[in-house]
Amino acid sequence: MYTGYTDRRTPLYQPKENLLLLFVPSSGSDTLFNLVASPVLYGLELLTALLPEITLMAMIVYLIKVVGIELGRGRSKKVLAIECLAASQEALIFIVLICLIQVHSVETAPVLAGYFFSATGITLSKLFVAVASLFVVRISKNFLRRNVRHLLEYPIILLLAIVLLICLVGANNLMTMFLAIGGFSISLYVLILFDLYARVTREAAMKYFYLSAMSAGLIIFGTFLLYSSTGTAMFSDLRYVFLTGGNLNSVAISTGLLFILLGLFFKLSAFPAHLWAVEVYEGSPAPVMVFFLLPVKVAVLLVFVRLLNTAFIGLAEFWLPCVAVACAGSLLWGAFAAVYERKISRFLGYASINQLGYLLMGVACDTDEALRSMYIYLVLYVLMSGGFLFVYIHVRRKGRLNLLYIADFRGFAIQERLLSWSLTIFLFSSIGIPPLVGFHAKYIVLVAAMQKELFFLAAVGIGVGLLSAYYYLQFVVSFQFEEQNRVVPTRCLLSRRDRAALTAAEACLWVAPALAPLALPLFQMIAEAASTTA
Repeated sequence: MYTGYTDRRTPLYQPKENLLLLFVPSSGSDTLFNLVASPVLYGLELLTALLPEITLMAMIVYLIKVVGIELGRGRSKKVLAIECLAASQEALIFIVLICLIQVHSVETAPVLAGYFFSATGITLSKLFVAVASLFVVRISKNFLRRNVRHLLEYPIILLLAIVLLICLVGANNLMTMFLAIGGFSISLYVLILFDLYARVTREAAMKYFYLSAMSAGLIIFGTFLLYSSTGTAMFSDLRYVFLTGGNLNSVAISTGLLFILLGLFFKLSAFPAHLWAVEVYEGSPAPVMVFFLLPVKVAVLLVFVRLLNTAFIGLAEFWLPCVAVACAGSLLWGAFAAVYERKISRFLGYASINQLGYLLMGVACDTDEALRSMYIYLVLYVLMSGGFLFVYIHVRRKGRLNLLYIADFRGFAIQERLLSWSLTIFLFSSIGIPPLVGFHAKYIVLVAAMQKELFFLAAVGIGVGLLSAYYYLQFVVSFQFEEQNRVVPTRCLLSRRDRAALTAAEACLWVAPALAPLALPLFQMIAEAASTTA
């Protein structure tokens, strides 16, 4: 049985199991039993390992069937679309429960001929993607209530993109990874075009389509170069080949790895493949922008880290400088561009690029402690960004207005004390002001960089952190101290469920640092499990 690797750099190679052997009858009295039981046992094992993906695919088929039947009965498209989103939300909650149950019982083993992998860290990654996607589905209901076109397509395509993201984090083959990335990229292209008649939306969709096709070409060409040089595309096999060395074409391997890195940098919106992000965020509908910022970034980053620390761990001397350059470039570009930006959607794009730089700092250190700090930062990034986006989209929904610029929030604190203070807390945490959890997130990443003697990256991170205080405080000054603006809605009451969710998120920002001795080992255990898979 596949036991995994006890050390990231130990070349413990174990060949893949041939699934056809399960169906070959053995000699002896148990031949009939093997013929009957082996397919059943294999099916149960496959169902258990891929239960989240199978559940969502079944939900998509069910929604398509229900929509076809109900439309024939004359049901309203808007009501059907909202009911489909509600069903999708219930399916994601079910997946969260499944992942929580499987965390303690999942078996570390390849699945489906090794094209996917089952392990505790991958189950936690699926859980994380499902939670981030659940947030997007939650805010999409109100978005559909304000639109009249393409209502039924939205929940089905959104759910298909979520399925492909979950498949991506469990991929154990370069081709599986490429197909999952290409699939959710096409889904995102359609979601961006939801408001087809807006000029900025069409521009954003075309930019994303062409550049995404180029990044997919880079990934597939890099996969071809690696496969032609090594004869395999499996993560575990590539790990063994690169750690043991051999007569390999170093030019082809280096070129293939560089192409794959550039393609994944595009999906992460990391330097130098980041210029598309701001324009696409600006032209996308609000829930689609949140989908880019949270589930997509989380899933791609998780598979990116696992790919580097499993398949390409033997090529660390090549990809470490590339990741360090991407880290420094993302930190600097995101911070300096956000200083002069006044449009909220573009500002969020630059801020996310800057936050990604801190995440890549943990990858660039190439130590288990740094990877643990990166995973901790990723969890806290989703918490901080999700809280801010929740308040921002709630205000837009209640006011039925497009709050485009930071100045449009002037005087917001006079009208909505609760939401204004919630925004202030989330922004202070994003800056890294103690004792909020954002300070601890940046602190552990910077300490990991200094322990690795990456003093340049640490200095850039500290300087950029000070600079980020300026552009984040623009929001605080605008809605706390400046005069009232008529653009801000006059009434933005929260429902009980929304108020409870917002209060819980704020409590986490305060409680997590206070309970650091208890919370930090938990995050380290999660990060350890996620960084030792494959």
